[in-house]
Amino acid sequence: MVHVKGIWMVIAARGGLSTLAANRDLMLMISWVDVTAALLHDTKPLFPLSKSMTGASISHRGLDTLPGPLTSVIVDGNKQDTRLMGVVSGIGDLNELAAQLQFELATKGDAIWDDEEQMGFLVNPVAHHLLNQRPPGSSEPMTHCDVISEALRLGAIIWIIRVKRRCRSYPGTAEARISKLLKMLPMEPTTEHGWNSPDLRLVRLWLLVLCSISEPSEEDLATAMGMIADEMRERSAVLWDEIMSGIRHMPWVDIFEPPCAKLGQRLLREYHAKSIQYAHNGPGLRFVYC
Repeated sequence: MVHVKGIWMVIAARGGLSTLAANRDLMLMISWVDVTAALLHDTKPLFPLSKSMTGASISHRGLDTLPGPLTSVIVDGNKQDTRLMGVVSGIGDLNELAAQLQFELATKGDAIWDDEEQMGFLVNPVAHHLLNQRPPGSSEPMTHCDVISEALRLGAIIWIIRVKRRCRSYPGTAEARISKLLKMLPMEPTTEHGWNSPDLRLVRLWLLVLCSISEPSEEDLATAMGMIADEMRERSAVLWDEIMSGIRHMPWVDIFEPPCAKLGQRLLREYHAKSIQYAHNGPGLRFVYC
C-alpha cells in the first residue's frame, strides 16, 4: 500500500490526475494496481476507476440485477441507508458478473481463466465499487442494517478473491475476511439479529458456503461447517442438492461446484457422529437429523 500512496504523491506533485487524462494505458495500470492493493490490505482504492475498465465491463445496473433472495432488503425503511443501498447495488453487479462468467464458460470453456487481462476488466470494476463501500472506523454500535451490509460486502469480496485466484491474478487469500465475516454472522438466525426471514437465512447460508470453500483456516472451516449443519438441522431432513439449489440463486459460478461437492461429503462424514444420519436418495445426499 505504501507504493500506491507513493504513486499518488508523485502524481499530485506533478499536477494531479488531470495531467494523465490522455495517457489511458498508464491510468489503466495504476487502477489495476490500486484495486489489487486495496484487496490485499482491506482498504478503499486511492484512485478512481480507469475509464478503460468502466467501458469494458458489465452494465452496472445494480438493483435491476439483484438476486431474488435480496429483494426483500429493498424496503422503504432501508432505502435511506446509502451504504446498504451501495452494497446491495454491488451485489446486483456481482450477480450480473456471475451471469457473464457463466456465459463465457459456456462458450469458451475453462480457457477464460487463462485470460487474466479480460478477467480483470470484468472483475475489477465490481471489486472497486465494493471496496469503496468499506465502512469508516467508528466506535458507534452497528445496527442490523450495518451488520447485514458489511456481511454482504465481505462475502462479495471473498467471492471476488475466489474468482481472481482461479485465474491466478491475486497473490493473497481471503482468510482474514473469512474470519471477520464469521464473527459477524450470528450462530443462529433470530429476529434479534435480523437474519430470520427465509430469504436472509438463504443469504446467510450462501455466505457460510462461500467461507467454507474459499481456503479458510481449519478453525474457521469448522465454525462455518457447524453453522451450516445447525441450519440444516433447523430444516429437518434436507438434500444437500436442495441446499445447493437454494444458494445458486445468489451470485454463482461453476468453479464453486467441485469444492461444494467436497463440502457436502465432509459434512456428511464429520457430522454423522453429531446426530446426523444420512442415506442416498437418488442423485442427492439426504441429511436426516435425529
